[in-house]
Amino acid sequence: MSETEDIKPPRRRWRRVLLWSLAVLLALVVAGCVGLMALVGTQVSAPDWLRTRITERINADSGDLQLGLGDMSVVMEDDWIPRLSLRKVTVRDEAGQPLANLTDVQGTLALKPLLQGELRPGVIQVSGVQVTLRRSMGGGLGVSLGDAATPAVEEAPSMAALLQPLEDLLLEPHFTALARVEARNMTLRYEDARAQRAWTVDGGRLTLERSGEDLQIRGDFVLLGNRAYATTLAVNYTGRMGEAEADFGVSFEDMPARDIAGQSPALAWLDALDAPISGALRAEVAEDGRLGPLNATLQIGAGVLQPTEATKPIPFTSARSYFTYDPKQQVLRFDEVSLESPWVSAQAEGQAYLVGMESGWPSELLAQFQVSRISANPAELYPAPVELEKVSMDMRLEMEPFRLSLGQMSLVDQGRHLVLRGAVQAKPEGWNLALDSEMDGLSPARLLELWPVGVKPKTRTWIEENVKAAELSEIQLAVRSQPKSRPDLFLGFDYTGLETRFIKEVPHIQAAAGHASLYDDRFVIAATEGYVQAAEGGRIDISGTSFEVPNVAIKRGPARAQLRTQSTITAALSLLNEEPFRFLDKAGRPVALADGRAVLEGRLDFLLKPGLKPDEVAFDVGGSLRDLRSEVLVPGRVLAASQLDVRAQNDSLTVGGEGRLGRVPVTGSYRAALGPESGGAARVEGWVELSERFADEFNIGFSP
Repeated sequence: MSETEDIKPPRRRWRRVLLWSLAVLLALVVAGCVGLMALVGTQVSAPDWLRTRITERINADSGDLQLGLGDMSVVMEDDWIPRLSLRKVTVRDEAGQPLANLTDVQGTLALKPLLQGELRPGVIQVSGVQVTLRRSMGGGLGVSLGDAATPAVEEAPSMAALLQPLEDLLLEPHFTALARVEARNMTLRYEDARAQRAWTVDGGRLTLERSGEDLQIRGDFVLLGNRAYATTLAVNYTGRMGEAEADFGVSFEDMPARDIAGQSPALAWLDALDAPISGALRAEVAEDGRLGPLNATLQIGAGVLQPTEATKPIPFTSARSYFTYDPKQQVLRFDEVSLESPWVSAQAEGQAYLVGMESGWPSELLAQFQVSRISANPAELYPAPVELEKVSMDMRLEMEPFRLSLGQMSLVDQGRHLVLRGAVQAKPEGWNLALDSEMDGLSPARLLELWPVGVKPKTRTWIEENVKAAELSEIQLAVRSQPKSRPDLFLGFDYTGLETRFIKEVPHIQAAAGHASLYDDRFVIAATEGYVQAAEGGRIDISGTSFEVPNVAIKRGPARAQLRTQSTITAALSLLNEEPFRFLDKAGRPVALADGRAVLEGRLDFLLKPGLKPDEVAFDVGGSLRDLRSEVLVPGRVLAASQLDVRAQNDSLTVGGEGRLGRVPVTGSYRAALGPESGGAARVEGWVELSERFADEFNIGFSP
C-alpha cells in the first residue's frame, strides 16, 4: 500500500469524532434521565452540614422563634416538585422554652427558589402538634403550642385579633407561595377557667387554605369521655387577610349539654340538662370586629332535666330548637322550641332576654313564649296526656341556683280560660314546687281529667262517683310540694246546676249552687240553693246545707252533713224513712203523718264506706213544724198547730208545742223511742182544757 493510500481524508475523521461525541452525549443524557427517574419518589436524606446550614438560614429569618431539626430528607414527587420532610422538629421561643414538638413536618417546595437556596413551601403537612387553648373567667382566649403556658387574656378578643399572628406569618417572604397547611394527629387541650373544666382531644385534624387574600380554615375533632357516646366537633372559618369581616361556624354531634352550655351566653340555659346535643352554630364578624347574630340549630337527644343530683330527674325523649342570638341586644329569638317527653310534649316560639350580662355571663333569662301545641302528663299522673291549646307564658329562668318561675301562663282549654303562676326550684334536698292557677269555668268531667289520679285520690274518687252534673266557675287551684314531703293542695270553686249525693241510698241533691273547697285535707261543699226530690211530699229545699269531710286522707273516714231544709212535713218524713234510716217504718208510722211545713236544721255524721248501717249514722236534727194538720196522730180527731217543735236523734223522736185537738186547745209533747231495742215505745205528755168544748169534742155527755 502506498503512502497516499494510508492517509485518510480529514473530513471523514471529523465526522467520526462528531458521531462518537454525539453518542457519548446521548448516553450521558439518557443516563441522567434514568438517574433522575430513579430519584422520583425516593427519599434522600440531607447530610448534616446541609441540615445545619438550612436550620441556621431558617432561624436567621424567624425572629424570636428558634427551630431545631432531628432529620431532614427530600423526595422528588411525580410532578417534579420536591417535598421536604422534617422529623423531630422543635420550636422554641427566645427564652428557649419549648413551644411545639412536632413528630413530622412535610412540605412541597417551589423548585426555582430551592435551586437558589431559598425555602418557599407551597404545602405544609404537620403531624403531632400540641395546642392549648385557655379561656379566662371573662371569656378571653389564649393559645399556646406545646408546653408553653400562655395565659388567656381577660377580655374576649375579636376574631381578627386571634388570627392576626397567623396572617403575619403568612405574609413572611418564606411563605408567600404557601397555599395549604394540614395538621394531622393534633392534640388539643381546652382549659376553661369559668367552667372550671378541661378537655383533651387526640387525633384532631386542621386544614388551612389560602387563595390570594382569601383564607379558609377547617378542622374536625373527636372527644372521648366517660359517657357511652363520643363527641365529634367540626369548625370552619372563611375570611380575607387584613379584613375583620368573616364567617365562621361550628357543627357537633353528641356533645353533652353541660359542656356546650358553658361556651356561650346564648347556650347557658342548657346547663340543667343531661343529654347529648347535635347541631350547628353559625355567625358573622362585622367590619368593626364585633360578633354579629349567632344562628343555632340544636337537636337534643333523650335525656333528663336535673339541675342537681338531689333533684329527681325529669325525663324527655327529644327536643329541638332553632334560634338567633343578637349579642348587641342580648336577646334570643326562638323560631321553634319543641319538646317530646313522657311528661310534656309541646311546640313553641318566642324570645328571651339575657339578664346580668355586665359580668359577661347571664344570671337569668326573661322569656315570653307562644305555645301552639302542648300535651302534658307530669310525673305520669294521668292515664292519658292532657291536651291544651293556645298557651302563652312569661317565664324567668334563674341559673344558679336553678329556679324556673311562671310570671303568668295563660291558656284556653275547651273554650275556658286558665291562668297559672308559680315556680319550681332545685333545692339541696330536691324539687320545691309552688303553683297557683285560676280558671273561669270547667265541667266536672274535665276537672277529673285535669286532676292527677295520685293527688288526693279519695277526694277525686268521691267526686267521680257522687257528682253527676255541675258547672264549675271561679276555680282556684294551688299546689305546694316540698322535698321529701307529701304535696299540699288547695282547690276552691263555685258551682251551679249540681247534681250529687251525700249518702248512697238517699235521693240526689239537684239544681244546687254554692261553693266548694279542699284545703289541708279538709273538703267542704256548701249549697246556697238546691233541693232533694223526696219519694213523697215534693221537693226539700236545702239552701244552706253543707257537706264536710274533715280529713280526706283517712281511708273510709268520717263525714258530716250540716242540714238546713224547708219542705212539707211529708217530704221531710219521707227523707228520714230512706235507707239506711227507715225511722218511720221502725216506729210503725206512715210517712204521711201530717200536712204542713217543716223547717229543720241539724247534722248527720257517718263514715264514707260502702254498706253503711243505720247505727253508723249519728244524727241530730231539729226545727219546727208549721201549719200542722193531722188526722193520723190521734185517730178520729184532727190535730192542728200553728207551730210545733221537733227534734230527731238516734234514740228518739220528740214533737211538742201548743195546738188544738179538734176544737180543744192542747199543750204537750210526743216522744217515741228509736233504735232496735226501743220496741216502738211512745209517750205523750201534756195539758188539755177540761171544758164544755172538751166534753162536746169527745162526746162525754156532760150537761152544758
